[in-house]
Amino acid sequence: MRHLNTKMPAITGLLVSIIALNSIIAPHPPFSFPVSLWRSIPMMMFVCFLPGLAIVEWLLARHVSFVERLLLAIGMGYTVTIVGGLWLYYLFGQLTMHTLVSMYGIISIVGFSLAILQKGHAHPSLSAPNRACILHVHKQPRNPYYLVLLVTLILLSTYFIFLKLDYSDYRGDEAEVVLRAIAVVRGEGNPIFSHTKGPAEVIVTVSSGLLYGSFAELPTRLPFAFGNWLAIIGTFLLGYHVFGKRVALIGLMLIVINGSMIAHSRLAQYQNIVLPMSVLAVWCYVRFYHHGNHFYHLLGNIFIVVAMLGHYDGAASLPALLFLFILGMKRHHTWNQHTQLWISMSFLLGIIIFVSFYAPFFLSPTVIEAQELISKRIGGTVAIIALPFLIMSWTGILPAWYATVIYMALMGIFLLSAKVSQSLKVILLWLLLPFGLYLFFVIHPGNHYYIFMPPLMLLTAFVLERMLFHLRGTLLLGSFLLIVLWGLSAYYEHIVFMRTDLEYILTYPKHKHILYPTDSRFPFKRRIGWGFPYRLGWRTIANLYGTGELAGDWYGNDENNSILWYTQGSPRQPCFPKYFILTEIGYENPQLPVPLEIIEKYYTHQLTVQVNEQPRLRLYKRTFVVDKKETSPIVHNEPLDNVSFEEKQFLAKDFQGNPLKAGLFQPSNPLDSPHRFKPHPNMLAELENIYHDPNTIYFEDTVALLGYDIDKTHAKSGGVIFLTLYWKAETAVILPYKVFVHFGDETIFAQADDEPACGHQPTYQWRTGDEIIDRHVIVLPDDIPEGTYPIQVGLYEIRSGLRMDALDEMNNPAGNKVVLPDLITIK
Repeated sequence: MRHLNTKMPAITGLLVSIIALNSIIAPHPPFSFPVSLWRSIPMMMFVCFLPGLAIVEWLLARHVSFVERLLLAIGMGYTVTIVGGLWLYYLFGQLTMHTLVSMYGIISIVGFSLAILQKGHAHPSLSAPNRACILHVHKQPRNPYYLVLLVTLILLSTYFIFLKLDYSDYRGDEAEVVLRAIAVVRGEGNPIFSHTKGPAEVIVTVSSGLLYGSFAELPTRLPFAFGNWLAIIGTFLLGYHVFGKRVALIGLMLIVINGSMIAHSRLAQYQNIVLPMSVLAVWCYVRFYHHGNHFYHLLGNIFIVVAMLGHYDGAASLPALLFLFILGMKRHHTWNQHTQLWISMSFLLGIIIFVSFYAPFFLSPTVIEAQELISKRIGGTVAIIALPFLIMSWTGILPAWYATVIYMALMGIFLLSAKVSQSLKVILLWLLLPFGLYLFFVIHPGNHYYIFMPPLMLLTAFVLERMLFHLRGTLLLGSFLLIVLWGLSAYYEHIVFMRTDLEYILTYPKHKHILYPTDSRFPFKRRIGWGFPYRLGWRTIANLYGTGELAGDWYGNDENNSILWYTQGSPRQPCFPKYFILTEIGYENPQLPVPLEIIEKYYTHQLTVQVNEQPRLRLYKRTFVVDKKETSPIVHNEPLDNVSFEEKQFLAKDFQGNPLKAGLFQPSNPLDSPHRFKPHPNMLAELENIYHDPNTIYFEDTVALLGYDIDKTHAKSGGVIFLTLYWKAETAVILPYKVFVHFGDETIFAQADDEPACGHQPTYQWRTGDEIIDRHVIVLPDDIPEGTYPIQVGLYEIRSGLRMDALDEMNNPAGNKVVLPDLITIK
């Protein structure tokens, strides 16, 4: 019976794995759960937990506590998803649901089966003698009030992280991750190595989207939110383990209402992978120090490498890990052949995982952008002493390098002092690199200060605990002030992040609360902040494109990856698009210019999208002036009557075109063989005299016409014809050219000469391989005779008017124009 009890978690895990596999594979759920719940539970089980639990049950189950088992299982779950998914992508060139389910199923079933069959003896590496410990393990008696407060804080954290997670539209960075995930599913392009960050966020998004059956906001954000929540719980447990329950609880109070943590938790971004993996790595090395268990050392190496697969920020905790490793080796005195084998295997596995991505990444042509930051946060004892010098540096009284020197000197003093505990030194070393780097050396830090939030919160909690409990007469007053400030902060996070009916930052100062002063940064440069609730109306546009009520190209006063996502890859066409979509509040600030006079003349206001009863978006549909009728626009309300985007199960196959490029490039009339154009050597010789540049004669400037679309709906006297040409640059184009479009044969009745895309994509910006969608509007005269007419297309250099040669199939000059196969009949 005793052995059966020890095997129950593994038996339960095996049964849950089988049920979860069936629920994902089954076309119809056997129970009447809500669709989102039925899909999200097995998805989260596999992406974040079950495979990791199987590994932990097999290797460590009988030697760690239940809470620690869950903690390590979740970390290994993410590891299996990220590393396993990456290697599967290398193997097959794409990821599918079947390959992922096979990976999860094999690891889970085999791991749990081995755990069940395994005998109950302890692993020899776990049986280290109990030596004196200078990194204290704090074990205090249980207090029911403490437990109530702990549960309350965990519930508050759950509220801030998970509630209304799918409310906001995708941010641009999130949409980029989703678009890259779609490219991974399709096996298109190079979505992993062309990414300027690690592969983790893309692989996790692929896994959640495929297992859930949709790349909507909820399934995409759930694994990332859970990772953030894991980082918060892990920070508390780490604080409890090394500083005691009071510091841990204060640290939890601080990190639960930390705006940076809440903001990142509500986004599908790499921060929510880097943070939990870094916290777990430190946790494992602390446990390695205490127990000498090389499994902890192995897991710590794996977790820190996985953190770096999220972003190179993950390397921030390496000094702390190295310090703990040295302390652990000194404490246990176990440098023997067995130890050497474990350490070698641990480091080798970490190196293999690291190199499997970063070796090809550094060999790829991707240019890694510099991460430039400014951080305003300071923390702990070091910051208290250095604060006056830092203020003088920030205000210009002292140059910045003074503060840097002071910071490094103070850190050195504390780290070398024998009076500073090893526990505190671990946190200082964890804080050392990212705090100094992003505060003093990097100019524009953006949001990268997230990486030192766990150690900063623990260090701040350590200082507060000393002030409250070790300075006479401060406990009551200090506790009262702390609770008041904490309550004000928690309520502010509530109205900023959770009041979707207010959209506080987006509408600021409309709903400004009387308790809080006016934000000094107002008016904000950008209102679409990290994690703040907002909707701009694009969810309705996505639904209409999904149902086919909208179809075709568009243009607007806003531009962002998220808009490419919500328009499902429909081409963004600046020249007489089918739709103009104008937003009241946009991702771009200031908003992009649009031709209002053309909209007024040729377009009809078709629909308005309101969010919380406030207009956010207007859509105008192209209507020929003669046929234009004034109608009342349809009004859609979000989120009241908006059909949830996730219910449409938007899949990778539904996205038009290449997700790594700007939408769909697919002519409805592709040419059997491309028509190529190139300047004749004699033309280049003449241009040499015009440009006074002897290199002109070496210009290639070769382009190809791949196909076209033609809208003949209004092809009549006084009407218009919309012609869209699809070009590809076969070489880089140096000179400026205009595209001429002539309607007629010997007699030209109408023409539409312009730089490509109404001047938005001039040829001198074209680079080899660029694909350009170029629209021309042919305005027909009122007196055009009835008959059938061809359309002629070509290019000429703007300054000279000289035309490029049209090449035949042998690339020999064959005139200077091409005639499109379609003939236009005018009646």
